[in-house]
Amino acid sequence: MRFSTVDVSFHSDPQMKKKTSNFFKKLADFFTTGIGLLVLGFVLTTVCGAIINGMYTSSSWKRDKQFELLKSELAKHDELLSDLTKMLGTRVYRLQRVVWATDPDTPPGPETWPLTEEAKTKLNTLWNEYYQTVVEWNVSYRTYTIKLRALVGDDVADKFFVGDTSGARISKSGTLSRYFEQSHESVAALKKAALTSQVDRTKHDEAQREVDDLYNRVDDFVAQLYRAVTEKEHSDNPLKPADRPPIEKITYLDAYKRPIR
Repeated sequence: MRFSTVDVSFHSDPQMKKKTSNFFKKLADFFTTGIGLLVLGFVLTTVCGAIINGMYTSSSWKRDKQFELLKSELAKHDELLSDLTKMLGTRVYRLQRVVWATDPDTPPGPETWPLTEEAKTKLNTLWNEYYQTVVEWNVSYRTYTIKLRALVGDDVADKFFVGDTSGARISKSGTLSRYFEQSHESVAALKKAALTSQVDRTKHDEAQREVDDLYNRVDDFVAQLYRAVTEKEHSDNPLKPADRPPIEKITYLDAYKRPIR
């Protein structure tokens, strides 16, 4: 069975155009009446109310989400400041105790002086306690550097640690990590001399000056870190990651390749 195809075009049919025109005219006339205006107001109120409510709900959700993210970001800041400052303070204080263990019995003392066996035992104990913080430092310092770089930017992170470009497994000169290494080397030499021969006043005083300077360096770095964190927390967009160029990929294996200082 075959069917013929009829081409129906509403746009080219004059009668259909007339019907459509009459419909819209009657609809317009209806909306000019009291009932029509009431119906139109109801429709507009319902539709617009739904749109406004949807926009408000979406805005509230975004605001709540940003607030939760901000709380999380601030918690990260607090955790970083607490952990890092504790590690810095613990290491420098325990290093100071090692120097104190080599002090003469009656300051200022002679140019050289020996330690008693009891004093040597105490010195070894204090060194072992200090060395525990050195191990923790070597495990954690790169992680802290990455966190600093992400949270407060390159400026503060580079003041904490940058690897030396000479190829030696040491920190770059001028970084806080390098000051720790220098103080460690000075006190380690003092401890070795105290255990094997005698304490030399010049070496002792040099080690003490290194530790004193390290205290000042730590205080200055922590103050700069707190300022950087505070500035970010009060910025227009505290959730924005710190502006920084791409950094080289860092692996934990690199940390263990370096000698423990």
